[in-house]
Amino acid sequence: MEFINVTVLITTYNCGEYIKQAIKSVLNQTYQDFELLIIDDGSNDNTEIIIKNFQDERIKYVKIDHIGRSKALNYGLREAKYDWVALMDADDLWGTNKICEQIKLISTDKDLIFSNSVYFKKNKLRYIITNPKSKEEVIEKLALHGHFSGSNVLFNKNRILEVGGYSEELNNCEDYELWLRIMNDFNFKFIDKAFVFNRIRINSLSRSNLKSRNKIIIAIQKKYFNYSNSHVFNFSNTKKLKLNGWRNYFYGDRSNVRKEWRKINIAEWDLKMYLALFLSYLSGNIIELINENRIRLTFKTLLFSITKNGREISKEFRCILNKNCTIL
Repeated sequence: MEFINVTVLITTYNCGEYIKQAIKSVLNQTYQDFELLIIDDGSNDNTEIIIKNFQDERIKYVKIDHIGRSKALNYGLREAKYDWVALMDADDLWGTNKICEQIKLISTDKDLIFSNSVYFKKNKLRYIITNPKSKEEVIEKLALHGHFSGSNVLFNKNRILEVGGYSEELNNCEDYELWLRIMNDFNFKFIDKAFVFNRIRINSLSRSNLKSRNKIIIAIQKKYFNYSNSHVFNFSNTKKLKLNGWRNYFYGDRSNVRKEWRKINIAEWDLKMYLALFLSYLSGNIIELINENRIRLTFKTLLFSITKNGREISKEFRCILNKNCTIL
């Protein structure tokens, strides 16, 4: 394997309650050729004290005035010592082989390398998000959801900065906007293993937060979600109608789901569409309750947990907990 130095970049704001465990999971990596660059975006809690208690020369701590996540990310990219950067959220955890497995996939400096993500609350796994298996799936996901976890990616900072970095007008879903902007020119690569454990914090899935996020997604998509523009999304007419219906189901006016899908031959429908059509007649509060509790993903994860892969992920998570003390 080619020798590659990596900068692990964490931007943080008032995350002292969790950042100790995040740092430990980075220091416990099997691949040790990295610097850990922590950009403190003006925290006023005990973040600085916690970080300075670590005695590891690979840790570089920089505290700046509060400027917001997107600007802090771009600042961190410019400060990074090495070309290849692995992003991490200050409240997440990494499996020990994350960096090692990701750098194996590097072939060009336009590679974006992701793994699957597992979401947890306190010390319990809640659900897993698996990534696409093909280029076609990548484009389809970008057209609808597409926010592959920001604490999941390994990329070349120079290429990201060349395209303008993260949009500094956004402080939510900034990674999604970036993926849409570069999707035709970069290579999305995925490891079909879970190396990132994303923490579900109190109110992170509240209805108000979900509504706010959905509004941002709709605003981002206005620029890119023009299906008549084949340069952006080159789908068949049926696929366009399906995706536009799903877009309205998740983010917009659910009555438009019915308008879009009635234009599709019934033979082209699938079971998920029938279910979504039924739900579109229900109260918005009921659907928001389903989304808030991630009911579909939780049920899917229960089934996954009894598989061999699921048991291995649970074992890995328990090992991380043991190395990083009790998760709060």
